[in-house]
Amino acid sequence: MRKSLFIKNRYIFFGIFWGGLFLGSYLFFFHQKPQDLYLLEEKVMREEEGVDRMEEETEKYILLEEKQEMVFTSPLDNPKERINKKPFGIWIDPQNSPIFPERFSGYHTGVDFEIFSGEEDKDIEVKAMCSGEIFFLQTVNGYGGVILQKCFYEEQSIIVLYGHIDKDRVRFSLGDQVKMGTTLGFLGQGGSEETDGERKHLHLGVIKGEKENFLGYVRAETLLDQWIDPCELICSL
Repeated sequence: MRKSLFIKNRYIFFGIFWGGLFLGSYLFFFHQKPQDLYLLEEKVMREEEGVDRMEEETEKYILLEEKQEMVFTSPLDNPKERINKKPFGIWIDPQNSPIFPERFSGYHTGVDFEIFSGEEDKDIEVKAMCSGEIFFLQTVNGYGGVILQKCFYEEQSIIVLYGHIDKDRVRFSLGDQVKMGTTLGFLGQGGSEETDGERKHLHLGVIKGEKENFLGYVRAETLLDQWIDPCELICSL
């Protein structure tokens, strides 16, 4: 009786032992391994998300570069061919001026876009060089009609001056936001009040900062630091 009870207990003991061993093996091979696979899968997913995020940031950077490259456009076509008499910074006086008669003296603070042969009596559109607000539209001595527009360059405020404009045909009002390349108006007629008696042409000035400045010429070359050469911004377009 004791012997059979001993044998029975031994079978129970071995049953528990082998059962526990089997259960442990099962948990190790069939439970722990999927967890490792899950962690590996999660790691791969994170890496893929990182790649996707990097691609998105790269696309945003490329778009930003493209936008920065297109900050300016020429107000008149063929800027290199038209800026052929008075570029930025040239010293002008009645003796050396390419224009006769000459009424001004000093270092030129902008660039003059000349008209081509045959354009004397044609409407010549003047387009916005950049995107920004029109905040000045009046007649100014030495220019005739003048438009001032607020813009930005390299995260700094600038003012673009469009001189010798037919003020009465400007298509925008004070406070209007104008997109780059939009037609602002037309050149004034040469020898009229629209150009203050000057030839038909566009004087384009780019003033640093937010303070308006109507000087077309300065007596000292160092004072040119208050302006930017417009040709640096548009002549390569």
